[in-house]
Amino acid sequence: MVHALAEVWRVLRADGHLIDLRPIAAQWPVEVVTATEASLAGWLDTTPKIPGDRTSDRAISEVVERGWFKEESATTFPFAYYWQTVEEMQAYLKVNWADSAVLPDPVRIEARRLAHLAGRPVQIRIQQTIHLARYRKVAVAEVGPNDANTARVRAASGTASISSNATNAREK
Repeated sequence: MVHALAEVWRVLRADGHLIDLRPIAAQWPVEVVTATEASLAGWLDTTPKIPGDRTSDRAISEVVERGWFKEESATTFPFAYYWQTVEEMQAYLKVNWADSAVLPDPVRIEARRLAHLAGRPVQIRIQQTIHLARYRKVAVAEVGPNDANTARVRAASGTASISSNATNAREK
């Protein structure tokens, strides 16, 4: 992941920005929603997504510590997905979120029960918390070849590169 961010740093223009936009692996509620109320059926199991989130967090922290990017702002906000039926939601999850979220059977059963009890049109909703951060590229001055933060800015040509020996040494 740090290698990918090093490549982002390399190709970004001098005043460029990196946007980190991703859902946070946390408890995502599954709700049955009518025009007047929302009833909690349970929570998605986001355990499969947690290792990827931690890897992303560590990689961003590392490139900020190396001085390649500076955080300018960060926030979180809610984002909701809606389906007409539990079956539509389940099909969507299977195709699009198979590696990041699991719909536990008791939650699926409860959502169907709540939808049936509503006796009127419902929607099935999953709410996520989205992380949004903006990082500014930092023009790193040339440092010694043994420094863990080794980076070279080629001012004459207007291009930038990050030394692979420092990246490889930190990733081992």
